[in-house]
Amino acid sequence: MGQIAPQFLQLGYDLMITDYREHGKSREYFLQKLLYSDAQQVYEFFRAVILKTKIIVMGYSLGTNLASYLAANNRPAMTILADPGTASGTNT
Repeated sequence: MGQIAPQFLQLGYDLMITDYREHGKSREYFLQKLLYSDAQQVYEFFRAVILKTKIIVMGYSLGTNLASYLAANNRPAMTILADPGTASGTNT
């Protein structure tokens, strides 16, 4: 994800890239059941400072599951699912 961030910034978007617990720079204890609540908390943070009509949710690979969840429950302006075929470990 970090490799494509400059492209979004050049187009004038603000963005936030998060890591799952115990992944990347996160040091929180990983519990799968908390993934969705963590994602919702991030969305609510943005919802408090940005108009709903301007929020775009993007998920890459496994993150497409969380992006789909957020889209279904919050209806952002747009949802982008990048490389969802690998989310289950297969490219079918």
